[in-house]
Amino acid sequence: MKIEIGYITGKYSSRQPDYNEIFPFKLKGNVEHAISLQCNLVDVEESRWMNEWLQRLNAFPVYLCIKTYQDWIDDFQETCEAAQISFTLTRIPKGRTMAVATLTSATQLQALWETAVSLGTMNDFAAWSLHEKAFTWHNGKLNVHVEQPESTVFWIDYDGQGIVVLSNDTRFSTYDKLIATLPSNIMTERFEYAEEGEERTKKIVIDVSAAQTPVDLHTLFQKKLSFPPGYAPDWQGFWDALTSLEADIPETLVLKRWNSLAASLPSEAEKLKQTLQDFQRYYGKIDGLQCNIFFRDEKG
Repeated sequence: MKIEIGYITGKYSSRQPDYNEIFPFKLKGNVEHAISLQCNLVDVEESRWMNEWLQRLNAFPVYLCIKTYQDWIDDFQETCEAAQISFTLTRIPKGRTMAVATLTSATQLQALWETAVSLGTMNDFAAWSLHEKAFTWHNGKLNVHVEQPESTVFWIDYDGQGIVVLSNDTRFSTYDKLIATLPSNIMTERFEYAEEGEERTKKIVIDVSAAQTPVDLHTLFQKKLSFPPGYAPDWQGFWDALTSLEADIPETLVLKRWNSLAASLPSEAEKLKQTLQDFQRYYGKIDGLQCNIFFRDEKG
């Protein structure tokens, strides 16, 4: 099991950050350490590392919070009752419910792990806090409280790409301290966020008519946007590369001769446009990741 670890600093956060532009909740408190953990959450066997990690942290009780629709809440209730997990439900607008379960053991966490990860990969809210309940609903918003000296919250990142840790606990204050808490079988690799003030590429123009096959299209973007080594030439790989810290995301991206691509590879053109629009929707408010994207026809 391998985890890529990056400390979110500089333009991505501050001592008094406005996380509402980054995360789908209102943050309460001053977060000392914000950390991105890129890892595989889907594989059930590999998920057991989280249980072991939380036990090493002496983290229980753990408070797991989800926000979703009634069908998922019904399954959540059944699982909780079968595993003897206490929980609370709060009805919220748009037919949704916020549920918070109190987990007293690794076995109880494992019982709800698949539910949490499934919701996270669909961009429904799933997170857990250590020792204290950190989730409230107030004034029409989900509030996450990281206010005490050792407060720690784990949130499943967009599309389930990994976990973001928001903590004031000194055990998370440095890379070396953090990895010392992990299970011994976990391999780690550190990545760095761009420093505040680092100059971005202003504009990149890509002539998409040069792509004659789907592989050509992926290769073109890999070269132009400096996708990382090992890039998988498919749409999941494209998204992973686009949202990685290694990609060169310009302030303006122009896709030239778009009508040619739409005519020759209509399915790929549609997937490309949808993926880029999703990127703008999920990441477009983050300072340093805003990208104006233009789809230009033959004379654009």
